[in-house]
Amino acid sequence: MRKMLDTVSTWANHVVVAAFILMFFLVFSNVVLRFLFSTGLTFSDEIARYAFVWCTFLGAVIAMQRNAHIGIAGIRTYLPEAVHPWLDAVVNLVKLVVTLIVLTGSIEFLIANLGTRAPFTGAPIAIAQASIVTGAAGLILIFAHRLWNAVRRGRR
Repeated sequence: MRKMLDTVSTWANHVVVAAFILMFFLVFSNVVLRFLFSTGLTFSDEIARYAFVWCTFLGAVIAMQRNAHIGIAGIRTYLPEAVHPWLDAVVNLVKLVVTLIVLTGSIEFLIANLGTRAPFTGAPIAIAQASIVTGAAGLILIFAHRLWNAVRRGRR
């Protein structure tokens, strides 16, 4: 499971870097074209927006994998050390359930909008909406792994 999470994290890192590079070149070239030639690339805003959405949801997976999200340890500090694994299990179970709800909702949203296309590029809107499904799936893997580890630690 750990190896699969590392593979997912590596893949997400590569996609986010590629999306940032794409966004940079599209936005930079559009600014230069508008400033120098009073024209721009009509499709660049849509593609940059799609890339940004992918960066957002894959960035959530990367941050969660690295434990870079903000956490509140106020209650944890007052509880005995033996309770910590079970508290981690409950927290990860709640995260898992909420993310499963997001996943099912995003799949329904994706299916409902399969025929919708972007105005300038004609690209399916589903390309951007698939980022929600992908991000939620990545988070589910992480939360399930952490839940499993917390339960194993609690049994010791």
